[in-house]
This record gives sequence, C-alpha cells and structure tokens, in this order.
Amino acid sequence: MPGEGESMTDPIDEKNNHEQSSVVTTAEKLRGLPWVIAMNIGNSIYVQLTFFGSVFVLFLNELDFNKTEIGMTLALLHITGVFSIFIAPSVARFGHKRSFMTFMSARAIFSAFLLFTPLILNRFGSHYVVIYVIVVTGFFAISRTTALMGWSPWGQEYVPNNMRGKFSAISNIFTSLAGFLAVIVAGWVIGESTGLRNFMILFASSLLFAAISVWAGSHVPGGAPKKDVSRMNFTGIIEAVQDKGYIYLLIGVGILTLGTSPLGSFLPLYMREEVGLSSGNAIYIQAAAMFGGILAGYLWGWAADRYGSKPIMLSGLLVRMLVPVFWFTIPRHVPVSLILALTISFIDGAANMGWTIGSGRLLYISIVPEAKSSDYMAVWNAWGGITWGISQLLGGWLLDAAQGISGQLWMFQLDAYTVLFAIAFAAPLISSLLLNAVRADTAVSVGEFASMFLHGNPLMAFNSMIRFNLAKDERTTVSVTELLGQSKSPLTVEELLEALADPRFNVRFEAIISIARRDPDPRLTHALSVVLERGEPALGVVAAWALGRLGDLEALETLRGGLSAPYRSIQAHSARSLGTLQDGDVVPALLKRLAEEKDNGLKVAFTSALGKLGAREAIPDMLQLLHGNEDRFLCMEIALALARIVGDEHNFIRIMRSVRSDPATAASRAVTQVQSTLANLLPKAAPRLRKLTVCAETFAREELDAGLAMLGEIIDELPFEVCDQACEQIVKGVRPRLAVDGVERPEYLILTLHTLESAWQEQGSMPREEVL
Repeated sequence: MPGEGESMTDPIDEKNNHEQSSVVTTAEKLRGLPWVIAMNIGNSIYVQLTFFGSVFVLFLNELDFNKTEIGMTLALLHITGVFSIFIAPSVARFGHKRSFMTFMSARAIFSAFLLFTPLILNRFGSHYVVIYVIVVTGFFAISRTTALMGWSPWGQEYVPNNMRGKFSAISNIFTSLAGFLAVIVAGWVIGESTGLRNFMILFASSLLFAAISVWAGSHVPGGAPKKDVSRMNFTGIIEAVQDKGYIYLLIGVGILTLGTSPLGSFLPLYMREEVGLSSGNAIYIQAAAMFGGILAGYLWGWAADRYGSKPIMLSGLLVRMLVPVFWFTIPRHVPVSLILALTISFIDGAANMGWTIGSGRLLYISIVPEAKSSDYMAVWNAWGGITWGISQLLGGWLLDAAQGISGQLWMFQLDAYTVLFAIAFAAPLISSLLLNAVRADTAVSVGEFASMFLHGNPLMAFNSMIRFNLAKDERTTVSVTELLGQSKSPLTVEELLEALADPRFNVRFEAIISIARRDPDPRLTHALSVVLERGEPALGVVAAWALGRLGDLEALETLRGGLSAPYRSIQAHSARSLGTLQDGDVVPALLKRLAEEKDNGLKVAFTSALGKLGAREAIPDMLQLLHGNEDRFLCMEIALALARIVGDEHNFIRIMRSVRSDPATAASRAVTQVQSTLANLLPKAAPRLRKLTVCAETFAREELDAGLAMLGEIIDELPFEVCDQACEQIVKGVRPRLAVDGVERPEYLILTLHTLESAWQEQGSMPREEVL
C-alpha cells in the first residue's frame, strides 16, 4: 500500500486484460513494466503537489488550521481505508484494474475542488473553509481507498516475483526522482511569496500529472474482473486474520505507523517553527529524503532479491530508529541547521526506502497468497487506513496538548515536538522485535546481511560485480572474475557461482582460483565439490586444491571421494587438501595407498598429506620413498613431510634457505644450537657432547664433507632416550645417506639439522630431574 509519498512503487505490473482472461504471461508483464513506471511517475508528482507531502501541511497551516485540525484532515486521507473490507468483493467483480483507473480519475476530480478554497475563504470565512477542505479531503480519501483496493491485488499480479525487489527499486528511483523534482519546484514556488495563490498554482499543475498517470495505467496488463467473487463473504477475511505471520506483520507495521507518521507529517512545521527554516526550505527537507531514497533504492532492491526481504526490511527499520535522535539534537536558528537537516532527511529517506522495498516484497512474496490477495489486501488497506488515520489525529492532538512543554535537557531544547521524537524512537524498536517473528523468504538474518558489508572490500566488490555483468569478452570477464575473489567479500558469491557455470573454460578456471582467495562459503564449497565430483581433470585438480585452501570441513567427504577419482592428478590434489584440512580419519587409507601405490607422484602426494597429519607410522615408508627418489624438488617435499611430523615447518624452511645460501655456516650454527640445548638439558653428559663442538667448528671451517662424516658418527652417541622416538627414527634413517650423499642431496642435511634442533626442545623446558 502506498505510504506518505503514495508512489505505488512496491509492486505494479500486468497487462490490459479488462474483460479478457485473468492469466497474464510473463512476457506481457515485462512489456507492461515501463507503463507501470510512467504511471508511478505521474502519480508521484500529483500526490507531492496535493495531499501527500509538505505542500499540503503548509497549505493547511496557511489557512490557520490548528494542529488538531491538521491532524484530523490528514487522518481522513487514510482512515477511510477501513472500508476496504466491505468494498473488496465489489472491486474484484468490477475488476481491480478498472476500479483503480475509475477512482484514480475520481480522486483527481475531487482534488480540483481545492482550487475554490480562496473563493470559499473570501466569501464565507475561515470557519467554513475548514469544513470545506475537510469535506473535499474526505471525498478524495474515499476515492483513493477504492483505487487502492483495486491497485493492491493488481500490483501483486503484474510484477514477476523473481524481479520484484529490483523492479521496486528501479520504480522507486524514477518515482522518487520525479517527486524530488516536484518538491524542489514546489519549494521554490512556495518560497517566492506568501498567501494561497502559489498553492493554487501547484494544485492546478498537479491535475495534468494525474491525467498522465491514469493514461499510462491504461496500458498496464492484468486486473481483470473476477465474476466468481461473492458479494459479501468474510470467510477469506477471517482466514487472513488467523494467519500468524500476517498478524505479526500487521501489528508491527501498525506500531511503526502510529509512532513515526506524526513526526513525518508535522516535520515541516517543526522545521519552520522550532529550527527556524523558511517554508521553502522546509519543503526542501522532504526533497532530501527523496534524494536519499533515489540513491539507495537500487541497492536495497538488488539486496532484497538476492538476500531476501526480511533482512532489508529490518535493516531499514533499525536505521530509522536513529533518525528521531538526530532530529532532536539538531541545533536551531543557526546557518548550519539547514545542512544538518538535509543530511538527516537524506539518511531517513535511504532507510525508509529499505523498509518500503523490504516490507512490500515480503508482503507480496512471503505473506500474501496470490489466490487470496483480495481478502488479505482488504485487511491490509483497512488496517493501514486505521493506523495512519489514528496516527495523524494523535499527532495533532499531542502537539496541541503539549504546547506548554518547554525547557532544556542538558544542551538540548525541549518543546511540544519532543513527545513525537520520543514516540518515533520507541516505535521502530518495538516494531522490529515483532517483525523479527514474521516468516522470511530466505534464511539470511539481519546480522549476516550487515556483516557482508564489514568483511572484505565492499567497494571493490560492487565495482567488480558491476563490471562482471557488463563484461563483453572472455579476457575482460577473466580479469573481473579475479577482482571478485580479491575483494574477499560475501557480496560476490552469486557472481562467482555464475562464473563457475560459465561455458568458457578460462572463466571457470579463474573462478576456482578466485573462490580459493576468499573466506569459505557453503554455496561455493558445494559448487567446487560438484566440479571435483564431475571428474574433469583440468578443473577437478584446481577444485581439489581450492577446497583445501578454503579450509571448509564440509568438503572432507568430497575430497575423500577424490582419492578414488579416475585421474591421478585429482587423487593427488585431493590427498594434499585432506592433509591441509587435518582430516585424521583418512590416515589409515593414505597409509594403505602409500604402501601399495606404484605411481611416484601419487606416493609423494600421500606422503605430503601424511606429514601434515603427523602420521608417525608412515615414517619408514616415507624414508624409503625419500631414498628412492632422485628429483630434487620431490625429495625436498618428502623431507618437509618428515620434518612436519617432528617439528615446526617454519624451522625446516629457515634451515633450508640458510643451507642453500651457505651450507657450511648453516650446519655449524645448527650443530652449535643442538650442543647448547643438550648441555643445558644434560649437564653431566658434557664430555659426550664435546664432539658436537668439534663438528660445529669443522663445518665453520667450511670442511663440509668432514663435518658430514663427523655428524654421522655423533648421531649414534646422542641421548635419543630423552626425546621423541620419531626424531630418532628419522635421524637414524637418514644417517647412512648423510655422509655419502650429503653434498649432492642437501635435503638429508636439512632434515637432519631440523630434526636434531627439534628433538630436545620440549624436554628442554622440563625440570632437569625429569630428563636425567
């Protein structure tokens, strides 16, 4: 249901079916969407220049209406919505579209009677002009209620659900922009002079846009008469009010309306009376809100279609809760007041757009069954009319009743409007608690939605998402897909999934790489698992690697299955990833495969995984594989796998880099470190450790061969009884090859030094009595 701005943007679309079939095809809906936007644009300008906006409130104030009379007049615009329950069957039989078009025209005719206001005022006086304006408003409101009763079910019909959020956003952008321009012009016209003349100019101009709106609406499909609707049947109404989720939504929206609508309606008067802005500037405040909605609209709509209505609705609601606090603290009668007021209004407009799109989409997609939309929307319109009407009456009455309030709270001024600020702060808070219980169309929570903008780089994410959808060739798409991963943002998941399903191989390949660069996401993990399970060798290998890099344990089962893939490359990368994910349950299977496998590359992959898993029982087979390999890169990987079992991986890499740079010096320092550790641990064994000192000195003189030979002899004399048995197993397993191949096979020296440095470190921190 249109709110204050009456832009009718949430749902609107279907084709011109009048007496024809009520079934409208998606193609017809899509063709009608531009006419829907045109209809909304005309309507938005019309209502901003007449009954819904700052212009009408200032017009009533110019006629010397008091706050209660203003509230009563504004209440009439909505409270007639209660008749929706009674006219719903007749509207359905007459046709939702036909009813909408007929009574949209009627309300424009009634609004034209506002042009006679100066004549009534001059001839009969202010008392009768109050009655006259209220009567005109009443006839307008009745016509509007009937038109809305046609529009609401019709609106559910003519917009495809899969694009409802985006269309609402796009329509809101256009209608808000039109309303924004209308308000800017209205502010300029009102600011030119005082009196009623300029108001009459605006009212007369509005009739042209009302006619444009009706004409555009005639081209929108759907809304055909329903001949099978009974004249008066409350069964559907009763069923609607028994819907728990629907009732929660009604109550939540009702509380929000009662709490925030008075402040929104009387804000122009607050700006003029308390903050010190002119009437023209007070109207510009409304324009700032529209501008905020324009800029935020598409983002809200896009997010609603992607992440669901509920998180968007509640996010907008929670921001709206802060707006009254901002209004209350705004400084008064200072030049900066206008700038601050425009900023606050901008934030309010952006938040309100999120609330409008989210709640409207939730209503039509998740809450209201399309087959029962007439009954549900009758209750919706009636309830909305009642709460809006009461809110305006309550707001006007409260302002008149609170005229005596004055004073200061700390540095903030208290006045009659303070009551409205307090209520407008509490209402969204209470409403959000109720609306949180409404059934959602997705499982994304408000917290999860908000966190998406706090992880990664959201600006890079949005930039890459836009560029991804605009990319025209493979090379550009690959480049942008890389940026999707670099943003590390949850916002890019859909685009990465789309890239992963792209028919171009290079795009799919880059998508896997990009997915591996970001934090794990269940949908991405599943998508990579599907790629791996398909068994395509080129992409399956990268998918197996990416699943390990992501670190998502949900991939374990898929990777275990990868060990039986028809391609060795996929088996190898699955094994490595299982090691990365620390899947201890796969150790027995890897041990068996390592013992039975004939392919050298696979054996190295299994060894690497077992090393990461700390599988001590694999040490003999790993040593045998190390001795049987000649490839220096594979040998170093095997040595690293053994090193991981007994010590810190970083220590092995440090020693490796030192040995590559200066093997003799690196060996000397490592042996010296071992001697120092053992001397501190076993002071009584000092004579046995003197050979370590001599060995270190031999290495220091760059006598590498002699040092290796001496180190091999010393190993048999070291106190392995006070260290991890795995260290002894590795060192003594390498020892026979150390002196023979040490220079040619540096991995033996590096592994030996690493293991010796690691062997007694843990025991070195224990009391000496425990290790002697």
